[in-house]
Amino acid sequence: MALKPAMVRRIFTGVRYAILQSSACHGSTAAKTFTAISDTTDKSSENFKNLFSTSKGKEQEYQKLLEVVRQSDPKGVQRHLKQGKLLVRDRMSKLLDNVDDFLELSAVAGVGMPYGDIPSAGVVTGFGQVHGKDVLVIANDGSFKGGTVFPITLKKQLRAQQIAQELSIPCVYIVDSGGAFLPLQSEIFINGGITFYNEAVMSSMGIPQIAVVCGMCTAGGAYIPTMADEAIMVHKTGSIFLAGPPLVKAALGEIISAEELGGATMHSTVSGCVDHFARDEEESYRICRDVILSLNLPDVVYPQTFCPPLYDAEDLHGLVSACDPNAHQVISRIVDGSGFQEFKALYGKALVTGFASISGYPVGIVANAAAEWNADASTKASHFVQLCTQRRLPLIFLVNQHERDRHPDPLVNGEEMKCHARFMASVACSDVLKVSIVTGAFHGLDSYAMGSKALGSNLVFHWPSASFSMHSPDHLQSVSSMTEEEVGKKSSSLYAAANVWTDGMILPQQTRQVLSKVLQLFKYSKEMKLLAHESTTAKQTNFRM
Repeated sequence: MALKPAMVRRIFTGVRYAILQSSACHGSTAAKTFTAISDTTDKSSENFKNLFSTSKGKEQEYQKLLEVVRQSDPKGVQRHLKQGKLLVRDRMSKLLDNVDDFLELSAVAGVGMPYGDIPSAGVVTGFGQVHGKDVLVIANDGSFKGGTVFPITLKKQLRAQQIAQELSIPCVYIVDSGGAFLPLQSEIFINGGITFYNEAVMSSMGIPQIAVVCGMCTAGGAYIPTMADEAIMVHKTGSIFLAGPPLVKAALGEIISAEELGGATMHSTVSGCVDHFARDEEESYRICRDVILSLNLPDVVYPQTFCPPLYDAEDLHGLVSACDPNAHQVISRIVDGSGFQEFKALYGKALVTGFASISGYPVGIVANAAAEWNADASTKASHFVQLCTQRRLPLIFLVNQHERDRHPDPLVNGEEMKCHARFMASVACSDVLKVSIVTGAFHGLDSYAMGSKALGSNLVFHWPSASFSMHSPDHLQSVSSMTEEEVGKKSSSLYAAANVWTDGMILPQQTRQVLSKVLQLFKYSKEMKLLAHESTTAKQTNFRM
């Protein structure tokens, strides 16, 4: 009897799954996974090839932009190095266990601002590990205009602090900044104080705040190290003062050096503003690592046994289109063993809901399976979100949400709105980890429900080919004076990432890796919150000063 192609594919999938279970699973014992999703992808189709080619093109554009952003200002880099300072990414390589494991946030923030391009918004933020402990790093790029703070710099820094506070992750501030960009001070002054508020509140919650002063800390920026739980300062290159030597001379007629006015020797021996004196930058990061080692942070046991997906993550480039989100096939390339336990599979099919695991972490997944959804899909999703909240399961939203055409029947339209409102309320009130990956479109008010920042999503990432706007680009163009080019630019994932409306862009094939890191942070977060709750001393901010 001749085997049909579909039968051959099922047999091959089963064999491959068995091989993966026996040899490729992480850990000494075979991992348990849900029943695997079958691979129905036709890679030879024109549709797949076109989507793949377009997505790969977007990836190349993004990679080139990253290279430009990370080069910063060549003249500023040379000036920075002549001062004996390390570049911002070299600083993190000295601090972190493995800089390659660093999950950077908003890498392309600051591109195309009204006041010019600000590479990485002038500050690098993200998650890494020190002695196996997760930390959030906020590091000024002193090679770009002396680490000057622009409005987008502040916005990015505040967002990083918000994430750290929500996840109870310790913060390390690598400070090298001349303070606010004064021509735009009106956009910085009020919100700038929130930086210090966040430090105080996180300290009171038992979330450690550590600062390394390796450059200027001027004006308001001087409060970052002085409000930290512990501060390290580098000899001769670090300085802390409310006003520098030029202002002292202008106001008092006195000539004084930066080192005398606010250097490491003065602040570690006279003012007490810093706790540790470092002879050079290398030593400052060794001290910082020792400080973090002394914090009595929890040791967390992470999952050791899990299986990789059965199918190639590169396929994700060709799997998402405007008319067919292909939810099951996308899920199968992200979750352990491509296994998925679908919830209410035959009801509300416009949304796919179900249970899976990623790198051994159990999760609930909500994904668009059609360009639009109806009342049944919203009802199903509400039920599922409530279940995940009850079971303390992180929620992963795979978003490809297009603007919904309103039903002509007001009764039907009203029912859909009512059910969708319940869905949004369920998401807003859920207090588990919520992560959104925008794989395609994020258009229309209905998209709020899919784990948006507006409804409390902890992290939101976009694929480079994704789009993001209040209305679909066609609708925007028809009801506004915006040109097609302007609509395309302002609804792109790059525009959203540059303005820190999202937490950055990730490549499709990196989705599982990013989610694994975020779930690791969430596991660590739970241990940190338990530690803070048990502590009797972490009820108020430190009074070191």
